[in-house]
Amino acid sequence: MVMYQFLQSINNVPSCAERPVRLYATNYEVHLRNDEELHKMAGPLKVFQAQEDGPAKYLKRILTPRTLAINVGCPVMLLRNLNDQLVNGLTGEVQ
Repeated sequence: MVMYQFLQSINNVPSCAERPVRLYATNYEVHLRNDEELHKMAGPLKVFQAQEDGPAKYLKRILTPRTLAINVGCPVMLLRNLNDQLVNGLTGEVQ
């Protein structure tokens, strides 16, 4: 009850109405939802194929799809740290 009262007392609660966070139990469900949302977007899709290099035992561990389809306005998230500023979980939008 105390937490509920606290939450109601906050006036500047950020709105998540535009793009709410959705959690799914499996990667399969995530891919289905992503494809569904992607096909709702206007304009042509740009499709990229992964170029993989390295030992097969490590490449098999990568859970990301080998094909990436994106569109202008598409939300994206880094899945690996690239440097101190481009880090895992950083989100953006394709321009």
